[in-house]
Amino acid sequence: MARSDVLVSTDWAQSNLDAPNTVFVEVDEEMSLEAFFKSLSLTSAVKQAQISGVTEICPANASFQIKFDPDRISPDDMLAELKNACERILS
Repeated sequence: MARSDVLVSTDWAQSNLDAPNTVFVEVDEEMSLEAFFKSLSLTSAVKQAQISGVTEICPANASFQIKFDPDRISPDDMLAELKNACERILS
């Protein structure tokens, strides 16, 4: 089932992966070449944005995770920065 939007969530990573200080971004529920390239573009945009506090970008096929240092950026600010980076690519 294709997503109509991009899921960006800290709650999902915390509850499903037991991964605090991690943002989970799902481009699509299905693995496809389109989802892969969109995910790749988004991870590149996040890297280029040089968001303060990002410690690791973990790409996957149709999703990726961003690990961050909460002493350098709050979860809310991290989500806002990430959503802005994603919107620039997706618009």
